[in-house]
Amino acid sequence: MDKLLQYYERELGTLGAHNQAFARRYPALAGALGLAGGEPGDPHLARLLQACAMFNARTAKRLDDAFGQFSDTLLDVNFPHYLRPFPSCSIARIDSDGHGDVGPVVIPRDTVMHGQEQQGVACKFSTAWDVTVAPLRLPEVRFHTTLAAPPALCLPGEFGSAISIGIEASGAVQALRDVAVPSLRLFLDGEPALSATLRDALFLHVRGACVEMVDGVGARRWLALEQVPVMPVGFAPCEALIPFPATAHPAYRLLTEYFAYPEKFNFIDLDLAAVQALLPDDCRRCTVHLLLADVHADSSIARILRPLSARNLLTGCTPVVNLFAQAANPIRLTHTSADYPLLPSVRQAGCYDIYSVDSVRVLGSSAQGATLDAYVPLYSMRHGEAGGRLGKYWVTRRDEAMAQSHPGYEMRIAFVDSAMAPLHDTTQTVSINLTCSNRELPTRMTYGAPGGDLRHEGPASSLPVRLLRKPGAPCRFASGAPAHWRLIAQLSLNHQSLGQQGLPVFRQMLELYNLRGSGSAALQIAGITGLRQRPASTWLADEAGGSLVFGIEVLLTVDEDAYAGSGLHAFAQVIEHFLGLYVHLASYTRLIVLSHQNGKELLCCLPRNGRQTLM
Repeated sequence: MDKLLQYYERELGTLGAHNQAFARRYPALAGALGLAGGEPGDPHLARLLQACAMFNARTAKRLDDAFGQFSDTLLDVNFPHYLRPFPSCSIARIDSDGHGDVGPVVIPRDTVMHGQEQQGVACKFSTAWDVTVAPLRLPEVRFHTTLAAPPALCLPGEFGSAISIGIEASGAVQALRDVAVPSLRLFLDGEPALSATLRDALFLHVRGACVEMVDGVGARRWLALEQVPVMPVGFAPCEALIPFPATAHPAYRLLTEYFAYPEKFNFIDLDLAAVQALLPDDCRRCTVHLLLADVHADSSIARILRPLSARNLLTGCTPVVNLFAQAANPIRLTHTSADYPLLPSVRQAGCYDIYSVDSVRVLGSSAQGATLDAYVPLYSMRHGEAGGRLGKYWVTRRDEAMAQSHPGYEMRIAFVDSAMAPLHDTTQTVSINLTCSNRELPTRMTYGAPGGDLRHEGPASSLPVRLLRKPGAPCRFASGAPAHWRLIAQLSLNHQSLGQQGLPVFRQMLELYNLRGSGSAALQIAGITGLRQRPASTWLADEAGGSLVFGIEVLLTVDEDAYAGSGLHAFAQVIEHFLGLYVHLASYTRLIVLSHQNGKELLCCLPRNGRQTLM
């Protein structure tokens, strides 16, 4: 309605200007029409002109909206998440502490968990990835400003401090080697500054690792690991929070997820198999020491990490997202309306938000009996399927005004042929499967109940599931044609934007993804102070012996102070995946992050070509 007011005022001003021009040229006719001097002298005439202005305003707005439908359709086919709500998310933990012998048990990705009822509706969450509950615990996690390693270990002089993680078999398991878990996924819990500093320390400062254990004769032994056994989590397609088309590059999804829910990236994988390979058969407990470089006892990193404990590294955790399958209210096709309301629930429509329409099936009848036809979306690449060959499509629209006045009733669906004409079949019933969220309902949930906050059916269902964070509020990309065209524009990449002159545009592109208007996210984006590129080459080994590959190195200069409370590594990793879009066949990009304060290299990523790194 606010947008219509702008059109109305413009049309009213245009009518007034035309009336004055008409009165100057034809004063006698203007007087006869009651428009002497260009102003209506009769209040009824003034109302009539205002009504004409309103009618013209609605027509002009509909024309502009039709232009916006093109951008909406373009995004819906290629990048539908730009049009959909980003749902509420949280971090859940399957708590096996004090529950005897458990596992290893895997709770699979997309397991639906039910929360408390709000307004008569139970909020549902889906797990973002597989969760392994194993008979393991972390009895001790500490930060050491100096590590008392034996001299025989021959640590280089650059190592001073260390992060030590104790791992112990629990329950009836007698040895760590008996636990058939290749990697241990840990959540970095704690205050934002501690979690961010811990993550940066693990991925920007760890230069080596060793394992401390007690052998069968009681002697304490230290063995060095060949590689650092810690890896980041959250970047693989199987670790996505939101559904994403396989044809689109995941970098756009990563940008969306990072700015909408950055805690998704506060997870690490500990390579337990590499640790187990060094342990004797009867070893029940060991300690993994991660050796840090350039972290001195009087540094800010050491000060923040000093209270580090086992409470800050938790097992059995996963992000959960408020998305779930839902059957829509069946629609009876009466052909008395151009479209029909699409409702996930009749009684509680305001408690549901439609994320996507997954399938549309129409139950009808013919001389041969009952028929079940699958309709396909009109704006899609599925016209070759059965429904498309029969000329049966569906198309949805979202009424923004209705979304504000009557939440839950804003989506409507129409059934058309390939020419966008309504179908005129006999009376039929439509069955529609949806993916939905619960809007803002999860934000009203309380958490911290002794018996757990969520429940599920399946493996380890007897264990309590606790929410570690209050579910966040859902958010959306800005709607309307101008905002959508800005999103479409940032999809067109070129190497000219990877320079200092392209830095403002690069920042503006990142701001499009700051859906929550977060001050922390804005500070991170503003913390990019320099952007340039240079040609580079690297040797790519393959089965044929290898070849020289040419690409570009992107040098990103950042103000380290801007990432004090949020961390630099996760932000840089998301940018690195995004820069993988700037490549063509037989080429690569490599991100190098530099410090604005002293020009020191903070991070050098592996060469990347699209979705894969080149080793």
